[in-house]
Amino acid sequence: MKKIMRNAFIVVTALSAVSQLSGCATRQVALQYSSSMSPPAVSCSPTVRIGDFKDTRSDRSLGCVRNGFGMKLADVAAKPGGTSVPQWILTALYDELKRAGCSIAPQGSGNEARFTIIGEVQRVYVDSYMRMMGEMSVALCVKNGDRTVLSQLYHAEASKMNWWSSSQEFQQTLDMTLQDLMKTMVPDVVSTMSMNNETAPVTAKNPSASPQVAVKPIAPPETLSVAEPVVQAEPTAPAAAVTPKTTVDIATQLKKLKELKDLGLVTEEEYEAKRKELVGKL
Repeated sequence: MKKIMRNAFIVVTALSAVSQLSGCATRQVALQYSSSMSPPAVSCSPTVRIGDFKDTRSDRSLGCVRNGFGMKLADVAAKPGGTSVPQWILTALYDELKRAGCSIAPQGSGNEARFTIIGEVQRVYVDSYMRMMGEMSVALCVKNGDRTVLSQLYHAEASKMNWWSSSQEFQQTLDMTLQDLMKTMVPDVVSTMSMNNETAPVTAKNPSASPQVAVKPIAPPETLSVAEPVVQAEPTAPAAAVTPKTTVDIATQLKKLKELKDLGLVTEEEYEAKRKELVGKL
């Protein structure tokens, strides 16, 4: 038993020595993504344009190599000339949404897209000690026309046993962390697009068409303004005759007011103020 323990100690010591001797060299990894999920299928096959993903990380390295005492020996970086971190995440999202049934409109194309996705990469890092610990934070925004339908900060983590602190091990941990991120992010995006595909507006492709979009909702504010005196019933008029008509008018105005808010033509504050005013007249 003592011999086995002694041999095991020698092996561990040798591995640690090899790791420390090679630890000062910067690890360079090729950023790749291999899908490990079955994305939920969208019910409406929406057209999506994926915009830029900004890199706002305070630490642009991808991780660090530590020795047996926890001291930092070297950094981890993407291979020069290879895929950048934002492009790596963007490509993974592109692949998963395409597998889910979305139609992806290329950037810079004239094709009209109902949804636009933009993002911000806040952290991508793998810390190595006894285990490889990967973490990633990405802020995502989904817009339908000019209206934001999803704004969320996603955080993912993954870990594996650290044997050699090799470039391949760092690459595997980064891939696992991105897989974990996609498992949370993609279902949210697909669900949001499915719920908003039919009800939310699409920004007009031709600027000259904008007046036509604006003309239709202009009438309701005038109707709302004109309808206000209806509540002031004449003292001689029977209450039973006035109340049903007034209730119907106010219900109609509330419905039109809600349509204006959904179209983005009135702010949330304007909507609430007018709604309270109309409800108070019932």
